[in-house]
Amino acid sequence: MQMQNNDMQYDTASDMFHDITQNHLWVSLENYGGNIYPNFFCSFALLAVHDYDHYKSKTDFSLDGEITAYRKLANRSPSLEIQKILYSELVLKSAAHLYLHHKPEPKVVFP
Repeated sequence: MQMQNNDMQYDTASDMFHDITQNHLWVSLENYGGNIYPNFFCSFALLAVHDYDHYKSKTDFSLDGEITAYRKLANRSPSLEIQKILYSELVLKSAAHLYLHHKPEPKVVFP
């Protein structure tokens, strides 16, 4: 398993897919944006589910892949308000990371 520096994150979606097929998904509680939510575990659980949606949709970590994986989760969401939060956390945060080449400041943005 390849990890990015000391971030304990997957370098590629295929590395993550390999672990999932082995019934293992490496997630780092410290690196899953726990500073956004009052309950540290909520961010961890949300992004683990999102990673599994990448696996189920066979999408990478590109912006197109993030949007596709987001749509799988949004389709299971109970309301538009929840979908907006997920869009902010999953798509907009990923777009900012791709543009800036580093993690953006944690913020929830409603489009």
